[in-house]
Amino acid sequence: MLISWQQAALFNTTLIEASTPSGDGWDGTGFFVVWLQDSCAELFLVSNRHVLENAVDVGYQVTLHRKSSDGSGLTLSNKHQQVRIDPYSPIKVPLKLEGNYYSHSNPLVDLACVRCTDILERPDTVVVPLSQKMILDWGASSLFPSQPVMFVGYPDSIRDQMHNLPIARTGSIASLPYVNFDGQPNFLIDAQVWPGSSGSPVFVQGQGDDVPFSLVGVIHATRRKGDQSDTNIGIGYAVKSSELFQLLNSATRQNV
Repeated sequence: MLISWQQAALFNTTLIEASTPSGDGWDGTGFFVVWLQDSCAELFLVSNRHVLENAVDVGYQVTLHRKSSDGSGLTLSNKHQQVRIDPYSPIKVPLKLEGNYYSHSNPLVDLACVRCTDILERPDTVVVPLSQKMILDWGASSLFPSQPVMFVGYPDSIRDQMHNLPIARTGSIASLPYVNFDGQPNFLIDAQVWPGSSGSPVFVQGQGDDVPFSLVGVIHATRRKGDQSDTNIGIGYAVKSSELFQLLNSATRQNV
């Protein structure tokens, strides 16, 4: 079965679990991108800076899909290849941040990534990463207010634990796309965004078969009523996807 881009987005997104020696921890969302520069392909896990803190006392792990060893399980296929996964026995893989962690050069941009190209070399795991051509350059976009979006992640840590899958939610663009909201490279979405969704990729439907979808942003915050209230008013903040070019180009150059 040829999977749709919406299904592929679910298999690309992963739960990030953070833990400290004291037993504290948090969950967040991340997604994989293959970045090509100077004929060198690297795999990066992308999320928010506040999810992927570069601290020596914090350990991180992601939960990946296991490649089926006997040909059974779920089939993932596209025009070029087919692979089967065992949906019932995911693999927890620790992230190695030392020498592999990169954050956006602007401290106000809540983006960070971890180079994890070694995951591509593992024979027992399956990842369905985005390619950089699927990342929208906002400077050349034609997005509009009220345009439908889909975002994928783990709100309040909700997930299909049996099959190791996140959930997909929908909303719409709530701010004027071609300006930076409040002067920062953000845009708003009209959707319920909860803790655990931090790092969720935000997508729009593409035009035609060449680009069936585009990654337009990364969720990093939700708007609450007043300064001290826990009341979610249904507005989420997302970093514009153009900022990923700066982050991943810089990370790739530093690895040369």
